[in-house]
Amino acid sequence: MRLSISPLLALALATPALLLGAGAAAAEAPSAGSSYRLVATATPAALAQGGSGKIVLAVEPVGQAHVDPRAPVKVELESSPGLALPRRRLARGDAAGGAPGGIRFEVPFQAVARGPQEVRARLDFFVCTADLCLKQRRDAALRVEVR
Repeated sequence: MRLSISPLLALALATPALLLGAGAAAAEAPSAGSSYRLVATATPAALAQGGSGKIVLAVEPVGQAHVDPRAPVKVELESSPGLALPRRRLARGDAAGGAPGGIRFEVPFQAVARGPQEVRARLDFFVCTADLCLKQRRDAALRVEVR
C-alpha cells in the first residue's frame, strides 16, 4: 500500500521543523557585540572646579570586524550641569581617527561646578564582517569628580 501526501499537507508538516531549525541556527550565531570593544574614558577622572579634561569614546574592532567607513556614525552626549561640553552631537566627520577599522572621538569638557558629575554617551554605528553589517547602539556613562 502506497501512502501519498498532498504538497500542502507536506508543507504544513515541515513548517514547524523548519522554524525550529532556523531558531536553533539563529541562537548559535555570534553576536555583533563580540566583534568589537567600546572604550569610554574621562581624563582626568577627578579635577578642580574650573579645570578641563577630555572624554574619549572609541569602537575597537576584534578579529576581522570593522566599523563601516561608508555608514553614518552618530554620537549624542548629555552631561550633568557641573560639566560643560562644547558640542552634544557628533558625526563621522568629528572623529579623531582610531584603531585600524575602528573609530575614536575626543571631546573636551570644562568642570564648572563641584561634586560628582556624569557624562552619558549614546553611539550609533555599523559593525561589519566579511559576511554582514549590523547597526549597533551602545550607551556609556562616565563619572568625573569635581573638587
